Amino acid sequence: MIENRVIGYNVTYEFNGKQYNIQMPHDPGSTVKLNVTPVMH
Repeated sequence: MIENRVIGYNVTYEFNGKQYNIQMPHDPGSTVKLNVTPVMH
């Protein structure tokens, strides 16, 4: 028996001019919520 199962979603998003790839366990829909921590230089 062959079974196809979704184990995650590969998501590419752009933030502040850079692209990032993450894997999410659920369908993110049309938007992705980000937690952003400012870094002082």
